[in-house]
Amino acid sequence: MTREYLTLSEVGFDDEIAEYFYYNSKQRELEIGFGGVVHNGQHRAVGCSVKVTAWRSGKSRLHGSHQLHDLETNLGVVSLLLSIDAKDERIVMAVNTVDNRYVEWHFEAACLEIALANGFR
Repeated sequence: MTREYLTLSEVGFDDEIAEYFYYNSKQRELEIGFGGVVHNGQHRAVGCSVKVTAWRSGKSRLHGSHQLHDLETNLGVVSLLLSIDAKDERIVMAVNTVDNRYVEWHFEAACLEIALANGFR
């Protein structure tokens, strides 16, 4: 299986339900997988993953709250990726979890990888 790496400006995850969620606290890895993605304005029915790694600090908060907590306080299995913003090694993700919470995750000094897994489907 080959992987094609994309930039954040090329992709969208509107209405894409997450197919898997992976979190490793020791390795500082978080990955969300999807069965499709909007790539350059066209829907592609290929596997796509969003991976955040090597963060120095991870924080979280529930929608409507102003106070940030440790990442794991509001960690949960992702149903939808509502938005993702990356600037200067800072990544902010807004997600809806399978237990219907709306959560923001904030990562400082983190790496972002978005990849298509050609041949996934």
